[in-house]
Amino acid sequence: MKDIRWTLLLLTTVMAADMCAQTCSYSLHMEDSAGDGWNGSYVTICVNSAWGGQGCHDFTLINGAALDTTFAASLGQQIVGYYTPVGGGQDEVSFALRASSGSDLFVSPAVMSSGPQFAFTVNSACNNPPWPPYDCIGGYSIVLPWMITASAVTLDDDLIEDLDDQNRGCLSGEHAGTWWRLLVSEFPAQLGLAFQAADDANLDFAIWGPFNSVNCDISTGPIRCSAADQVGATGLGNGAVDMTEDGSGDGWLAPLDVQVNDLYIVYVDRPDSAEVTFQVTADPDYDFNTEVAGDGVVRGGELHISPLPSSDHITITVDKVRFGSIADALGRVVWQGNLETMQTIEVGSWPAGVYFLHVAGTSHRIVVAH
Repeated sequence: MKDIRWTLLLLTTVMAADMCAQTCSYSLHMEDSAGDGWNGSYVTICVNSAWGGQGCHDFTLINGAALDTTFAASLGQQIVGYYTPVGGGQDEVSFALRASSGSDLFVSPAVMSSGPQFAFTVNSACNNPPWPPYDCIGGYSIVLPWMITASAVTLDDDLIEDLDDQNRGCLSGEHAGTWWRLLVSEFPAQLGLAFQAADDANLDFAIWGPFNSVNCDISTGPIRCSAADQVGATGLGNGAVDMTEDGSGDGWLAPLDVQVNDLYIVYVDRPDSAEVTFQVTADPDYDFNTEVAGDGVVRGGELHISPLPSSDHITITVDKVRFGSIADALGRVVWQGNLETMQTIEVGSWPAGVYFLHVAGTSHRIVVAH
């Protein structure tokens, strides 16, 4: 397989009604539990204006059970909301102020007193809260150093968005899931991918794409989908050729043939429980069934580094030509390239300290001492 560098990106969306005009839209939702209106009570919204000024407007529910109204404000303006109770039935009155995404910015308490209820300044996101990772548009962000990384993520219970009968494919009964974006940054290649829970619990996953840009309005089934009832690692690779599998599958699907700038949407969920921490690893040349012994020997192929510690050079021995990278303790890459079966690397100019060799899905400690 060919080498690949790739990045899993969070492409954030700023939701504004009209960013060119620097204006944002907000909605006021009013309710009356008895269905007979507010009996004269009202909410006053002041936009960049003192109470009673020209920027203040009154809103009420004359009759009925509910009413929605909208208003606009510009970037940097202050919005203040007041409530004025009139007559009885105050326990029937409630209202909420919502951002353009539909998220609640303020919800009235069970018992309201007269006067100001909320105040905030319009920001560049129109005060929309960040999208959560269980919603496709808020998918997790992770930057992978070259080919190999691991990231711990906790899934949230019963927070499943954007999956429906049209696009879910083999997935069903999800309880805890997160969305990811996978952008291929360099080199056409085959992509191997693995997910593994910290407790080796069952994980299911699905992949859609490739797309030219972020697309969370997914109307077709996934190109890879695994609902295998297996524990341990699952993903793309290990010689698999199937594109989808149900509960009887082995947890592995065929790798992806990817091109530069391909964008994939990935969903990972745990069907049996609420919360899990998992790791994601990617490498087109990685045997995901390989295990690493405590002495640093890779079963199915050996890797040795000598001398350790080193003052001027190290020699790395691997079973075959592999891509690798070396980073310092702060994660800064100091060397990368193809490792020959016996590779010598000069380290005499490197500052003394601890470095890490990343190769074939494993990490190996290097000590430089002068």
